[in-house]
Order: sequence, then C-alpha cells, then structure tokens
Amino acid sequence: MTLSTVRSLYGSSKPADAWVAYMAALRADTCTAEDHVYGAFAAREIGELQNGRRAAEAAIASRAEGDLLGKARWALGLICREWGDTHSAIEAFGQLHAEWHHYPHLQPLLLGAMWYNLGLAHDQRREWAQSVKCCELAEAEFRAEGMKDYLRQALQNRAWALCRLKDAAGATEALDEAQPLIQTQEAKWQQVIGRAYAALVFGEYRTVLELARSIPNEGVPVDVQSQVAWIAGRACLATGNVNKAVQLAEISLSWGARAHDVRCLQDGSELRRDCLLVEQGKTGA
Repeated sequence: MTLSTVRSLYGSSKPADAWVAYMAALRADTCTAEDHVYGAFAAREIGELQNGRRAAEAAIASRAEGDLLGKARWALGLICREWGDTHSAIEAFGQLHAEWHHYPHLQPLLLGAMWYNLGLAHDQRREWAQSVKCCELAEAEFRAEGMKDYLRQALQNRAWALCRLKDAAGATEALDEAQPLIQTQEAKWQQVIGRAYAALVFGEYRTVLELARSIPNEGVPVDVQSQVAWIAGRACLATGNVNKAVQLAEISLSWGARAHDVRCLQDGSELRRDCLLVEQGKTGA
C-alpha cells in the first residue's frame, strides 16, 4: 500500500507540511481516512487542537477500520484532553480500550499511554483516586514493555495525585521508584517538584521553598516554571505570607498560559482563589 502524502510528511517529522497537504486534500475532497488520522496528529503537533479534533472526528466518521480506527480514537482522546474537554477525552479513551481486539498491533504501543493520558484527564477533573488507579495500570504496561521513561512519567504523575490525596508517604515511594529512571534535565526538575509537593503535604515548608529555589529561572520549560511558582505559592500561603502567595499565583498562571497547560492553569487559579478566601476571612468580607 502506498503511503499518503499526509502520512509520509508526518512520518518525516514535518507536521506543518503534513497539515498543509491535509488541508489541500480536504479542499480537493480527496481525503482518505488515513489522511484524516495523520492530519489530526499533524494539527496537534503544531498547536491546532480544534482543527485536529475535527480531523480525528472526520476519520471516525469516514469509517476508518483496524489500526486506523484505533489511531483516530487515540488522536481524539489526546487532543480533547489537551484542549480541556475531559468528558470527550475519557469517552474516546474508553472506546479505544473497548475495541482493543480490533487493533491488536497497537496495544504494545498505546495501552500504557492510554492509561497514562486517562489519568491526566482525571487529574484535570480533580478525580485524584481515579488518576492514581490509571497511573498504576499505565505503570504495569510500561514495565512489561520496558518503556522506562514513560514509566518514570507515570510514577511522577501518580506521586502528584497521591499528594493531592494527602498521601505523602505513598507519593515518596513512587518518586523513589522513579529516581533511577531519570535521564533528562526536565525529568530531574519534575522530580524536584514532586519532592517539594510531598514536603508540602508533610508540612515541611522550608524544604518546599528550598527545593523550589533550586530550579533556575532561565532555561526551564514554561510548564515547569508554572509548577515551581505554584508549589512555592502554596508554601507561602500555608505559612501566612498571603501577599507573596498571590504574586506567585499570578506568575504560575502567566507561565501556565504560555505553556497552554490546562492543569497548570487550574492549579494557579485554585491558588489565587484560596488566597482570596484567606484575605476575605481576615477582613471579614
């Protein structure tokens, strides 16, 4: 079978060119299910989430079958989660899981990633216990497939959800397992943030601030910067420094907006709200 131009360009790490080719095929009314699927992947990579969703839905509507159907549902779930439509994301992932028997070749590649992203969707819905369960299922798949960096990510995310459940000991165990799997600088920063969050739950506020300060202000991804500001703001709020916590909430939101990260924006908004509630309590408002 000859690869479509869209798929070929996407496979050559040219998502912008693949998107242009997809739009040309769309205008010419020559799109195949494969074009829609790889158009969706390309759109996601260049930040066109709304258009990517349309492409994924078009692939499903065009009666994609086998692996293509699985990829279409995967793309739809991933895009919806990143867009913030967690209901649709969970629905798409649920359909993907229910239909595994239709695309067995995808299972080693996508099953763990599906559970991991389902966990992130539950994070965004503030459903922490469900997130923990999904991360555990993802970890089992990643261990079985020897996917060490993905396992590290799942462990770190489970630690985050466990901190939300005030289980700092469980979070620390997950982070300890993740420690030998860390290979990149960004993974190290995520580990530091996880340790800081566990310290926050333990009430070790000085440790939280020390860990936050250990991450540099430059050369760090914007989502990490948002998380650093958030965790430091939480420590400041817990120790009564409300004004500083408000400043850090705004910094967290600013970085989160630049990262287009839903969870960062949610965390920053919650911190700002909690600061406002404390200030209202002080003034009797």
